[in-house]
Amino acid sequence: MLRHAMDVLKLFGGDELEFGMAEVARRLGRPPSTVSRLLRSMADAGFLERDPTSGRYSPGWALAPLADLAERSAGLPRIARPTLLGLAAETQETTYLGVLKGSVAVLTDGVMSPRSIQLAFTPGEHVALHATATGKCLLAWRPEGEIRRLVGKRLAAHMKGTITDPERLLETLAEVRARGYATAYLEWEDDVAAAAAPIRDENGKVLAALSVGGPASRIRRDQLQTLGELALRHAREASAALGFTGS
Repeated sequence: MLRHAMDVLKLFGGDELEFGMAEVARRLGRPPSTVSRLLRSMADAGFLERDPTSGRYSPGWALAPLADLAERSAGLPRIARPTLLGLAAETQETTYLGVLKGSVAVLTDGVMSPRSIQLAFTPGEHVALHATATGKCLLAWRPEGEIRRLVGKRLAAHMKGTITDPERLLETLAEVRARGYATAYLEWEDDVAAAAAPIRDENGKVLAALSVGGPASRIRRDQLQTLGELALRHAREASAALGFTGS
């Protein structure tokens, strides 16, 4: 049913903002009785609006928040790209963008360090929420109940430095919120150090984590504060471009 509903919504566009049931059935090549039931269900859910006089259907109120979400999501890659480039140029380390997908962080874009020894990343790569700066950044500003649901009761020990106790993770995330950025040192992979700061939308919701990282053989643990503060400054600039006015 979802696919058929999407087929209906795709009919609207340009100057065509109203359709009768018979016209929808003809365009989709489906029986009128089936289309009639589908249109009524979509109207009941608010995805379509039926004119009581003409009986014709137009896009409904329930699509408005979805359109707003799509617009903000589409704006993120455009705004984040120069941010990634700027942070990479300033630090000479690899920068990358991570978003929450289910119970993992997914890396969507990045800029490689120009140095011969660098932190590599692959678009679409999945990383653990509890063991990476990116993941901890995406978790930190979420409700405690959601955090517990996302990470579960058993946290995998990827490296010796990985946090495996959920209670300790919650304490760490409180520290992340207090300073504004997350760090990870030898937690996800051997010889990897990273920091990440949140990119927010106009309502303050965390859309993504802006991360910077490199080999721990070059980035000492005490240097993560500097990287974190740089990531936070660049992330705030990206957030401002998305309409966020907070600090």
